[in-house]
Amino acid sequence: MFNKFNNMSWEEDGEIHLKNKSIDTLEKMGYYVRNLWRVEDVQSNYNLSDEDALELIDEVMTSEYIVSAIFELIDEKVKNYESKI
Repeated sequence: MFNKFNNMSWEEDGEIHLKNKSIDTLEKMGYYVRNLWRVEDVQSNYNLSDEDALELIDEVMTSEYIVSAIFELIDEKVKNYESKI
């Protein structure tokens, strides 16, 4: 059955509601979750299984390069912020 207001099935609408509720809950706990990756993001460009795509995302997101880059950018943004006050 489709939701007549946005052409999504009720199941898809329920999944979106669950995702949004989960994001809200995690944000209230102090997590940053506004940049989420799905296996489909990888599979749209590469022929990988769900398991392999998830493993690839995990390897990339937890790589020393990405983690270092994030902390360096946080440091830079904090310094810029502090210089404004």
